[in-house]
Formats: sequence, structure tokens, C-alpha cells
Amino acid sequence: MIKAVFFDLDNTLYDFSTAHQLAWKKLEQYCEQELSVSSEDMNREMKKEMDRCVAYLGIDNSAIHNRHIRYQKVLQQLGKPIFPYADRMYHAYWDTVLDHVHLECGADKLLGKLRERGIRMAVGTNMTAMMQYKKIERLGIGSFFDDVISSEEAGCEKPNPHFFLYCADRLGLAPGECAFIGDSLKTDVQGAAGAGMHAFLYRPNSARERVMTGSLTLDPGGESLPASFPYETLTDYNDLSENLSILLGA
Repeated sequence: MIKAVFFDLDNTLYDFSTAHQLAWKKLEQYCEQELSVSSEDMNREMKKEMDRCVAYLGIDNSAIHNRHIRYQKVLQQLGKPIFPYADRMYHAYWDTVLDHVHLECGADKLLGKLRERGIRMAVGTNMTAMMQYKKIERLGIGSFFDDVISSEEAGCEKPNPHFFLYCADRLGLAPGECAFIGDSLKTDVQGAAGAGMHAFLYRPNSARERVMTGSLTLDPGGESLPASFPYETLTDYNDLSENLSILLGA
């Protein structure tokens, strides 16, 4: 019996892909206007820095998401001063993302119905905690959740099974009593199913970019999973009866 549902955040409860693309354009404009750095030069150095960061830290470390550090390194490679520009680049990007986070249509109704049925809920997300809290507050859904677990807190990134076991333990439940909903087959579905959770892929009908300039591409999409990782698919949060039936078997 499912007693708790964990939700991924980015591209699961809101459309990160669109917000990122708008924020990246804002960052490119800032660099061109304030630093006289072309978008081509900035994007080239950003890609080099992201590759260097993953090679140095690996992909199981939440520090790879830290844009303050990323922008500092890029400025150094471009021969530009760190202060005050790294922080201003950080805000140019994240403030624009926050201005464009909009809850997936029907998600609030699903969250409300799960709450009515006594199902506990939490967010399980790869990222630093501070920014994810800001997104949840901007989306206006914080009151639905009993907990927010970030990879920064867990000490590892999805799909590491320890992340999902840590999530279940935080709510005092066994993995088999938990469902996990996310947009990534590799990061969310494979990780959750591998840890013994009930895995659900959120795949809306409108396609979203997974490989985006200026964003780490740790899961490019388009992959398939072996039968040993069973999962169900949700496509529209508005279909409450269907979603509750799939999630809770009711």
C-alpha cells in the first residue's frame, strides 16, 4: 500500500525547460551589455567549465549545480573580474527562472486529492536546497509537502539508490510504501525502482527540450529501461481519477 508520494520538482511540477531558455537569454544579454562578452564566447566557456566540473567532481555531487562557482570560473577564463559580476550573473539567471515558474496544470488538484486521502507528500530533487525552496514558494505549493529532500542534503544525486532510501527513511516508511514521480527515466524512474519504490514517469503531451545550452545534460532522454525497472506513466495531472487509480491502485 502506498503511504507517501515523492515528487521531483524541475520539469515535473513546473516546466523548467522553458524557464531555463528564457533565463539563459537574459544571461547572454547581461554578459554582452555589461561585460562585452559575446553569447558565442560565453557559451563556449560555459560548456568547457561544465565539462571540467563533471570530470573533477563526478555526477554524484550536488556542487555541480552551483552556478555561483560556475560563473566565477567562466569569468576567470574570459579574463573578467569576479566581483561583482559572478553574483549578478547568478541573479540574472535565477531571478528570471523564478519569474517564469508556473505550476503544471492540474498539479494542485492532484496534490489536494492525495492530501484528502491521507497520503503524505514530499519533494525529492537533485539541486541545492535554497533554490528549490524558492521555486516551491513561488509555485505556492509548500503547504502540501511534509518534507523537501535535496541531493545537497542526501549527500548524493539521483539515481543513486541511497537518495531514495534516504527519502523513505525521512518519512519513516519502507521504500515499497512510497511512490516517486519524475520526468527522467534514468534519474527518477530507474533510481526509484532500483531502490524498491513504485516508479512513475511524468511525461506531458507537450515535448520539452532536455539538452539545453547552459544547462547540465546528465540525462539527455530518449533512452529505454530494461524490464527489471517497472514503471507507469502519467501524462496529464488534470485526469484525477486515472492518476489516482495509477498511483494508488484504487
